Amino acid sequence: MKHLLSFVLYCLVVTTTFAAHIRGKLTDAKGDVLPFASIYVRGTSTGTTSNIDGLYDLVLEEGTYEIVFQYVGYESKTETVVIEKADITLDIVLNPIANNIQEVVVTAGEDPAYRIIRKAIKKRKFYLNQVKQYSCETYVKGTQHIRNLPKTFMGQSLDMLREGLDSTGTGIIYLSESVSKLHYKDGAFKEIMSSSKVSGNDNGFSFNSGAAMASMSFYENSFELGDTEILSPIANGALGAYKYRLETSFYDNEGHLVYKIEVIPKNKLGAVFSGYIYIVDEDWAIHSTDLFTTGKAVNISVLDTVYFKQTHIKLNNETWRLFSQDIKFTLRFLIIATRGNFVGVFRNYDLTPSFDPKFFNAEIFKVEDLANKKINAFWDSIRPVPLSVEEATDYHVKDSVEKVTQTKAYKDSIDRIANRPKLLDLLGGYTFQNSYRNYKLTFLSPINTLHFNTVQGQIIGLGVEFRKEINEEKRQWFRLHAEGEYSFDDNQFRGMGFFQIRFNAIDNAFLHVEGGRMKRQFNPSKPIPDIVNTYYTLLLKLNYMKLYDEYYGRVFYSQQVVNGLLLRGGIKYAHRIALTNTAEGNWVPKNTNRFFSNNPTDLGHPRTIKDAPSFLAHNHLEISLALRIRFGQKYISYPNRRFYTESKFPDIWIRYKRGIPILGGGTNYDYLELKVEKDNIKIGTVGLLSFKATGGWFPYKPKLYFMDFQHFNGNQTIIAKTSEYLSTFQLLPYYEYSTSSAFGMLHVQHDFNGFIWNKIPGLKALGFEFVTGYHLLYTPEKGEYMEFNLGLDRIGWNLFRFLRVDFVMGYKVGEPLRYGGVIGLTLSL
Repeated sequence: MKHLLSFVLYCLVVTTTFAAHIRGKLTDAKGDVLPFASIYVRGTSTGTTSNIDGLYDLVLEEGTYEIVFQYVGYESKTETVVIEKADITLDIVLNPIANNIQEVVVTAGEDPAYRIIRKAIKKRKFYLNQVKQYSCETYVKGTQHIRNLPKTFMGQSLDMLREGLDSTGTGIIYLSESVSKLHYKDGAFKEIMSSSKVSGNDNGFSFNSGAAMASMSFYENSFELGDTEILSPIANGALGAYKYRLETSFYDNEGHLVYKIEVIPKNKLGAVFSGYIYIVDEDWAIHSTDLFTTGKAVNISVLDTVYFKQTHIKLNNETWRLFSQDIKFTLRFLIIATRGNFVGVFRNYDLTPSFDPKFFNAEIFKVEDLANKKINAFWDSIRPVPLSVEEATDYHVKDSVEKVTQTKAYKDSIDRIANRPKLLDLLGGYTFQNSYRNYKLTFLSPINTLHFNTVQGQIIGLGVEFRKEINEEKRQWFRLHAEGEYSFDDNQFRGMGFFQIRFNAIDNAFLHVEGGRMKRQFNPSKPIPDIVNTYYTLLLKLNYMKLYDEYYGRVFYSQQVVNGLLLRGGIKYAHRIALTNTAEGNWVPKNTNRFFSNNPTDLGHPRTIKDAPSFLAHNHLEISLALRIRFGQKYISYPNRRFYTESKFPDIWIRYKRGIPILGGGTNYDYLELKVEKDNIKIGTVGLLSFKATGGWFPYKPKLYFMDFQHFNGNQTIIAKTSEYLSTFQLLPYYEYSTSSAFGMLHVQHDFNGFIWNKIPGLKALGFEFVTGYHLLYTPEKGEYMEFNLGLDRIGWNLFRFLRVDFVMGYKVGEPLRYGGVIGLTLSL
């Protein structure tokens, strides 16, 4: 029954359409196949491409047609065919373009290519904005191959990844097809995917996107790959980044004179392309491209090379549109090497579509409900690019394997292997899973909980977590978590537990219930990690962490109320108790430093007498609300989930917190905050800018304690907190500017993403990146404080780029300049 609708649709297709297939193979004169060549009906966008084996299959109704066969770098060929009721076999041989420079005006001292490129640059914006709206059909097929995948890596089994591979671990690891209707109007795309097929996953949805491929246009000044904007060979500033050489010219099947121009980067390691671009004489439009760039050029360590081969066709007297795009890439990560390919066909253009006024809305991509339920016969009837032998085999094998892998017996056998304890479990924890019943039970490693502070002394902990998938199709799950720790010097046990449930993946409705007894840093952002405090305390006798005790319970709820409006709210009741130092241990007995008090207002001064509690024990009842407003937010819809995208506008956060003096609560205050933030704003090819501006105040505060103040992320160590670069003052003592009045704060960071580093001879090959930042803080009590930082990110070699180093300068009116440096661990591919 689940395939009934697909079957009916297929029957309607085959019983009402009188059509025949034109099939064949494209090769060159040597017999080598021409993969992903363009085949289309002359004067239209009806067509297809050949597959990786050079085979093609074009379905046409009865009639007489001129079929164009075109491959980048080869002479095109036109064949007249008469379609009746019988299928036609037509093999085609294409010849390489001959070196035949003609009708070119040569300027003394300059290659003729420059005149042609200048003409193309002048027409770039015309072709970029020529078509204000259109609709077309898109077909995208993605494949990824792997070679020699081992059976294990670092003691972990890779059997799940080897399914469908041969005995050497070689074969296809990803194969997916999609058919969509692509709509465009005034710079905005909307894609509706009607059919989706993923090899080995009947319930899966393809992540292929025709809109993503169509947006990779060389008429744009640049387009994005990773975090890098790559300059087009016909961009406004292209003449400063590229050299050009006219290699040859030829006439295409429509009689257009086409120039084949070699694109040569002036800086081979810059964010640029190499290869060939083909420009049409007089029109000065892109005819086709055969361009590539490298991982070093775009600072992606796992990427070796990526190729972009495009074919454009002329739909009428002056309108050129993208017909096909073939993207090939090779990746390497540690012991794993893969090569991938995405081919897209854009056909049956409608240049005068009629759209409902509300058609282009926040939903930019939609997968229809039954898109992944189409039967094989349906795909065989509509697939514009034939499957290769390897792809057809992969579908057959993995579809058969899937039936086996979904059985209880198979999942139990896999679990028996996965559930065997391993030595590495001592570091990462041990997980017991039951794949058939969709649950996991994880025991956290006690080794990772070991730490030390002067309040509790040596600490060791244990934890356990249970996660259950309630409804896999709706992405609904719940999680139970419990953890505890014992501290030897104060002889105390502390622990907590929580329950989480996600109700659905559409609006991400989420509930969290938690309670227990835990130590807390006075700054809830936890500016100093346990591991960093441990080493500073034991090695240097610098105990910067300030703690208090809390018995508490809280409930938290989060939901996307409407598109662009995220609501979070919670209520908490706690009993808070001051703590004092109880431990004196350290690893350097000759160190004569005295430990600091546990009172955060001491600002790190060594204590001279025994610690005194920094506050009186009290109860605290708190409600908190947060609202995030994201104007222009777009989303991608699948039948069972929704993905929200970043907006070009900043996020606006409005927060309110209230200490309520009821039920024994000893606090009474209001706190309001407004924050505006935006990450990774692309500044052309110059890099990425991020900022975070925050202002807050306590309009009403009859009673509050120091942990209720607004605290700011400082740092008194050489170790930067990796996740907080954009909200940390690296030279500011942790609680120096804490306030219960008002404040203003600004953090700005710019990642040049290789823009400056590329310009320094010999250094680009290292793959490092310059980062700069500016940080400003103001409170009425302390006035202004500013920091400037200059850093190097992605320090390392090959794939191992884990370090970031910053030099920081701090400035405060009336005080000497502060200087320092910090080291952070980052993960960048």
